[in-house]
Amino acid sequence: MSVNLIMAATSGGNDIPETNSLGEVALDGSSDTQDIFISHDSDSAITDVELYVMRDTSPDYTGEDPDQDIATLIGWADDNTSDGIQLNMDATSADWLPMNSTAGDVSNPRELITESIVVGTATSDGEIPANAEAKVQVKVKAPSSVSIDAGILGFSLVVAYSATS
Repeated sequence: MSVNLIMAATSGGNDIPETNSLGEVALDGSSDTQDIFISHDSDSAITDVELYVMRDTSPDYTGEDPDQDIATLIGWADDNTSDGIQLNMDATSADWLPMNSTAGDVSNPRELITESIVVGTATSDGEIPANAEAKVQVKVKAPSSVSIDAGILGFSLVVAYSATS
């Protein structure tokens, strides 16, 4: 039996669009914040839940080079941990974490923390119990040194997990 992961923009929702704009970002400013609620249809907990960013793989990609986009965004966060793609996994605070080459890319994913669970109770990090829901937020902050004509930068946020049926 397969386990389906559900990502939604609202608690209890069904789907978040595969392509979703975070809006325009001014120099030294942040994009809109996207709430992402994560649940699943398994009768038991899913474990080893990790999040990472990678090149945009959607069929609706409108940028120029998805490999260069992700290198740029991760590079911004490598240069200054408050720039680039930022992830908040604590549903009760605004503890923004950089998605960079140290933690947040495909080689070094970020483990979901118990504080992300907004419905149900996780017993350990990296777990979403049955009938539970986690909430994370994502945004992008541009450094002040970005060219005014930087264009559209795309990325994919990936949720990886283990499940048993």
